[in-house]
Amino acid sequence: MRLNAESACKSSVVYHSVIGWGTISELVDPGAKEDGLNQIMQHYTGRNWQYDPAQVQSTRVWRIAIETISGKVSGKPAAA
Repeated sequence: MRLNAESACKSSVVYHSVIGWGTISELVDPGAKEDGLNQIMQHYTGRNWQYDPAQVQSTRVWRIAIETISGKVSGKPAAA
């Protein structure tokens, strides 16, 4: 956030946003569910994981086939 010491109305926030449209479908095949979970875990931890089959069975995983996507950047970060 960039604060303006003289006027609250002149303060601003730097942000990035993404909006997408597509078709969502639930993955029901255990292998597909594990692949989907590993896509998420790879992003956050940098590795793939082994999953307990009972946990995979009780977990719902959804896939979004993105058809269109747009993004926006507002402002620029203040100099450090």
